[in-house]
Amino acid sequence: MKKLTLSLFVACLLLLQPMLKAQSANSRLTSEPLVGNANDKPFQFAAIILKISKKENIYNVSIVQSRVIRAAYKKSLEPIPSSKEGDLICYMMNQKGMAIDSLTIGNPLREHIESFGEDGTISNAFIDKIENEIMIRFNYTGEMQFMLIKKIENDGRVTTIAKLNILAAN
Repeated sequence: MKKLTLSLFVACLLLLQPMLKAQSANSRLTSEPLVGNANDKPFQFAAIILKISKKENIYNVSIVQSRVIRAAYKKSLEPIPSSKEGDLICYMMNQKGMAIDSLTIGNPLREHIESFGEDGTISNAFIDKIENEIMIRFNYTGEMQFMLIKKIENDGRVTTIAKLNILAAN
């Protein structure tokens, strides 16, 4: 009975996983009220859903959906403490190819799952996926045209895997 319950719990986690990943990718977001007066421009941030897949160590990244959202609150990102193999670095670039901002995404193809073991302890597991969709958010300005996405390799090098038009999939 315990094995069946544990199996059902893990199955539910796997089914709900894309939603949980989208939330966890953005769990570092905090909100701060805008400072200024009524004549200031509204604050904007971009929300983009990325589809990331891997086949034989070749990565493919595409934008599923993107939106620019006007907000009354400024979104602040807390930096990820350290980058590891498989993490992605996204550079938001202007028309001339100059980086305006950057964002690090924890390895989107490696899922961390916790569950209760049969002995009552918490067990951890990592699941390597070949495809995933995640939502990212970042402060947006009209100068941002492209997103250059690089992957951190096991030796610390970075490899470019995509250059995407930020508002391509509206």
